[in-house]
Amino acid sequence: MIDPTMAKPLLRVSLALCFAVGAAGCIKRNPEFIGASGAETGDDDDDSVSTTAGTTPTGPSDDDDDNDDNDSATTADTDPTGDDTVGSTGVEDGCMPNLESIRATIFEPKCTGETCHEGELAAAALDLTTATLFDDLLDVQSATCFGWTRVVGEDPQSSILYARVAPVDTCVPDKPVKHEELSDDELSCIASWIMSIENCERCGGEDCVEVSTSALHCGECQNPCPTGISCVESVCNCPDPQLACGDTCTDTMMDGLNCGDCGNDCAGATCEMGMCDCLPQELNCGSCVDPMTDNQHCGDCDQPCGLGETCQMGTCQCSDIVTTLSGDVQPIFTANCTANNCHDATGPKKNLNLEPGSTFGDTVNIAAEECNDGRIRVVPGDPDNSYLMQKMLGVQMCSGVQMPQTGGPGGKGLTEEEWGVVWAWICQGALDN
Repeated sequence: MIDPTMAKPLLRVSLALCFAVGAAGCIKRNPEFIGASGAETGDDDDDSVSTTAGTTPTGPSDDDDDNDDNDSATTADTDPTGDDTVGSTGVEDGCMPNLESIRATIFEPKCTGETCHEGELAAAALDLTTATLFDDLLDVQSATCFGWTRVVGEDPQSSILYARVAPVDTCVPDKPVKHEELSDDELSCIASWIMSIENCERCGGEDCVEVSTSALHCGECQNPCPTGISCVESVCNCPDPQLACGDTCTDTMMDGLNCGDCGNDCAGATCEMGMCDCLPQELNCGSCVDPMTDNQHCGDCDQPCGLGETCQMGTCQCSDIVTTLSGDVQPIFTANCTANNCHDATGPKKNLNLEPGSTFGDTVNIAAEECNDGRIRVVPGDPDNSYLMQKMLGVQMCSGVQMPQTGGPGGKGLTEEEWGVVWAWICQGALDN
């Protein structure tokens, strides 16, 4: 059975941390303990509170020998048993579980100074003297221990600020760090402060934010509701049928910029019942189009223009770009149709010679031999009814296969751009130019 009078001294001994004072004013670690980088080193490269030279403050002193009360208090504070001198959350010189008190009573007298937690070269990049200390500690990753956080609200054991000065293993699986003695009350003061910090979403500030109801952070941080609109169950509560589009409640049934949903722009058309209504000159062909100029819906829906045509004033017309036989069309035939004794002078298939100087005479207004319905190879101005074009496109053929055959004697198949060149030449009158 433990004597009740010895309970507190035993607790103080079990929780107290040992420190060895370094020559430079920062603490030297015992190499047998966590965080040691070598025997008797003066560096304190961790995120915990380390201590400078000197003993733990024991409260205010009084040089007036006549003041018996003060002398008694000083004597009590230095009593190794610690009996009847401190409360459960305060230390001998008045530490209270809040950051400013801990800074004044523990951090500044015991953890700052040259090569410690102060200034641009602060150990572990942790300056305990800054005005932004709370933000520098809360939910900030440790600079030296991977996976650890400097301060985790409500969880001292997971906070490396506390763990590295308490008997808690951190990034080095060894015994606890031993520094100059901190009392159990000093340690309790730090732990109590961390326990008082609610573990919550803060959205960049110090106060907890309830994103399910916050009009400034509705559903997630930095997602404000429009002015005057509340956040209900993480959604900005715009009145039906309105939606919160950006910072404005919008009626998506009639808003041309947000028709049916946020960001659905009708591009100048009106929005009716959540659907874009086409402009007076437009047709709704699955989307609003101008039949006067749309190549896929020229004059009406689903009336595409040919390869070498453009929609002008609602009709498909030949391209304005002049296409010549010698400069544009002939190179295509020479590269794809005259090789391998196909359509050359030595034995042209179907009596169709497409060599330079022969193409015009063998195509324009010449009947297609393989057809018995009177079709013409090239009908000037009418590429749709020119059998040469039909054969190249593989449509309405009298016999055989599409030409030129891909990989066959006729060479490679033509590209859409090449089809367009031949189409444009025929459309412009199939001139011998």
